[in-house]
Amino acid sequence: MKKVFRILFCSVLLTFALAAEETAGLFRMIPSDTVFALGVDCAKLRSHPLFHTYFEEAALLKDLEKKIDSKSANTLKNLQYLLVVSSDPLFQSVNALVQIPDAEVKAIQAELAGDKEALPVKCTALTAYRMPNGMEFAFPGKNLICASTSSVKNFLDAKKGLPEKFAGVFEKKNENTLASGFLALTEELKQKSPAAAGLNLITCSLETASATSPDLIFRADAVCTDAEAAKKTVMHAQQLQLLTGFFINNLDPDLAQEFNKSAVVKAEGNNVRLQFLITEKLIQKLSVLAEPGALKNMMADDSDF
Repeated sequence: MKKVFRILFCSVLLTFALAAEETAGLFRMIPSDTVFALGVDCAKLRSHPLFHTYFEEAALLKDLEKKIDSKSANTLKNLQYLLVVSSDPLFQSVNALVQIPDAEVKAIQAELAGDKEALPVKCTALTAYRMPNGMEFAFPGKNLICASTSSVKNFLDAKKGLPEKFAGVFEKKNENTLASGFLALTEELKQKSPAAAGLNLITCSLETASATSPDLIFRADAVCTDAEAAKKTVMHAQQLQLLTGFFINNLDPDLAQEFNKSAVVKAEGNNVRLQFLITEKLIQKLSVLAEPGALKNMMADDSDF
C-alpha cells in the first residue's frame, strides 16, 4: 500500500504549467454535466516567488517531506496541473486529472500493476486499478493520471463539452491565473443547503496582481437568481470580509486596514463580486502560522481566539 501512497496523496490533497495547447486538451476531458470543477496550475504556483519563499521552504513542508518516501516527494515537485471535477450535486463522486511528466506516470502505473492490493479493472481499451477503499486509477494519455472515487470508466465515457459559461472559466483565463473553478448550484444542492437558494453559479480565481508584482488577487463572482438574492449575497460577502479582517487584525492591525481598504464587495444587477488583495506582507504573516505549533501558541496567548 505504501507504494501507491504518493498517487493517493496527489489525487486527494494536491491542488497546483503546461503549454496552453496541452491544458486546453485537458479541459476538453471535462464531462458536459459537470457541476463543480477546480483547476490548479501547480507548476506556475510553485514557480511563484512567494510560494517558494514562504511555503516551499517552510518547516511544515520540510516536515511533510520527511514523513513521505523520496518517490512521493519527487512526485510533488513534478506535479504540473491538477483538475478536480464532479458531476454529482452532492459530491459523493469526485474525479481528478493529474498531469505529471510521463516518466512519473509510467513509474506509478508499474507500481499499481505490481501491487497485490490493486485490482485490475477493464476500462474500455484501458486497464484501471481499483484500491481497497474503492478509489480507481487509470492512465488515459501521456503525462496523465485519472483518479475517481467511484468509476474511472463512467468518467472517461461521459459526454464531453462544457457549456460556454463554464468552459470560459478555464479556456479564457489569462496568463496570470494560478487557479480557477466554478460551482453550479443545482436544485438538489439548494435543497440541501438553504443558504445557496438564491445562487445559480459561483466562479472563482486566484491570480498574480501583475507580471511584476508578487501580490495575489482572489476573485469570486456569483450569479444570483434575482436582485433580492444579490442583496443577500452581498451581505454574506461583507460578513466574510469582516471575519477575515478580524483574523488578520490579530496578526497585524496595519495589514487588516490594508486588506479592508483593498477589498471589493459589490453587486451589479443579479451578479455579485468579492475580491481580496493578498499582499506579500500578508502571505508572510500567514506562512508563520504554518509552522508547527504556531497557531496553538497564538490561540493560547490571544483572548480573541
